[in-house]
Amino acid sequence: MDLHRAELAADSLPSEVASLDAAAVIIWANAAWLLAAGNELGELLGGCLVGVDFIRQCRARRTTVADSIATGVATVIAGELRHFERDLTSADGLRIWRFQASPLRGSMPGAVLIRSETTGRSRTAPWERPDPEDIPIRIAQLTPREREVLTLMCRGRSNREIAAELGIAYTTVRSHVQRLIDKLGARSRLEAVARAHRAGIA
Repeated sequence: MDLHRAELAADSLPSEVASLDAAAVIIWANAAWLLAAGNELGELLGGCLVGVDFIRQCRARRTTVADSIATGVATVIAGELRHFERDLTSADGLRIWRFQASPLRGSMPGAVLIRSETTGRSRTAPWERPDPEDIPIRIAQLTPREREVLTLMCRGRSNREIAAELGIAYTTVRSHVQRLIDKLGARSRLEAVARAHRAGIA
C-alpha cells in the first residue's frame, strides 16, 4: 500500500476511496475505506482490504446490488464506460450512500472507487458543482509555481511526488495545494483538479 497516496486521499476527501488495477485487485485505499472494511457487515459494500479482488468479493455476496456493482466496475475497467454510479441504502433505510467508479487516468488500466454517504447531504459530486464565473481570472492570477503544482495535481501526483519532481519541500507543496484550493474557490483537492481540467490545465 502506498502510504503517501493514502495520506493524500484522506486529506482530500471524507469519502472512502480505493484504486483497482486491471484485474480489479485493490492496490491502494485511503484510511476511510480501510476503516469501513473493518467496521461494516457488508450490507453497503463498504471497503475491503488492499490485495482483495473487488469484483470477486462483490459476486460472492450473491445479491442483485452487488452483482450490478461488480458488472459496472468491470465495464469501467474494460474502458466500455466512463463513469458508473449506484445508490446504496442500509437495511434499516436510514443511511444512503453513493458508490462511484471511474477509470484511472493515463495509460494504466484500472478504476478509482469512491463511496460517499449522502444521507442528509447535498448529492452533488465535487466535479458537478458549477465553477465560479471568474475562474479564468483566478487561474490567470496563479503564480508560475502554483501552475506547475496544479498541473502535476491534474496528473494525479501526490504531494510527495510533486515535491520530488519540483525539488521543493513536501510542506511547501502542501501549502501550495491549500492555496490553490482557496484560489480556485474549491472545497477540496478533487474539486480544484476538476476545475483546472475544465479550464484546460492538464
